[in-house]
Amino acid sequence: MTALAEEHGVAPSRQSSHFVAELLLRFRELGIVAALVLVVGATTIDNHRFLSITNVQQILASASIIALLAIGETIVIITRNVDLSIGSVLGISAYATGVLYQHHPHVSLAVVFLMALGIGVLCGVVNEIGRASCRGRV
Repeated sequence: MTALAEEHGVAPSRQSSHFVAELLLRFRELGIVAALVLVVGATTIDNHRFLSITNVQQILASASIIALLAIGETIVIITRNVDLSIGSVLGISAYATGVLYQHHPHVSLAVVFLMALGIGVLCGVVNEIGRASCRGRV
């Protein structure tokens, strides 16, 4: 009886009434996009310079550092390991290279970069030695 009523236009079609719910279930990320649009909109209303070119560039530059860390941490998690020291290693490398560059501004950027890389490698080696000794491998 319902199918007959839908054909004659007496009852509303179930397809159209469930379309929005099905769309939301298929595209779960739509809620995240809506929340992002809401936050950006509210922030822009509060601060009209939020969407300026300079501010967007600074936000993307900051996010790129976090994205690189997230990629590295994802690889660690995929291999069934847990290493939460990635942020601390980044922090100590940034601090040490900043202090080096502040006290010795004539040092080339290549040396500063290599120092940061060396600190990261050193921290990784120390971290793995500590982890291996906890497992009884050393």
